[in-house]
Amino acid sequence: MSNAIPAKARNVVRERDLSHCLRCGAAGARDLHHRRRRGIGVDPHLVCNLITLCGPGGCHDWVHAHPEEARRLGFIITSYDDVDPFRVVLHSFMGKIVLSCDGGLDWV
Repeated sequence: MSNAIPAKARNVVRERDLSHCLRCGAAGARDLHHRRRRGIGVDPHLVCNLITLCGPGGCHDWVHAHPEEARRLGFIITSYDDVDPFRVVLHSFMGKIVLSCDGGLDWV
């Protein structure tokens, strides 16, 4: 499987997130983050596994620098989490949401 995120998935995620960082809400966010690492059993490029975050020096770096807090908030899903990875609640600037694999989101 290619490491490149397919253009269709990129477009759906950016549209769903309105090109805002799901952590801080900043407009114009461009980085896409895999909540569950690539290579852990599922297609990593499903839109329910991808979120938009601020780029270098911003929220994307924060998520990787603070994995326990990021996991608690739903920005990271580990292989040890014994849950359906795409029903994990994400605590975003929009409140608590669950991402669907069809490109939608639901408020919790």
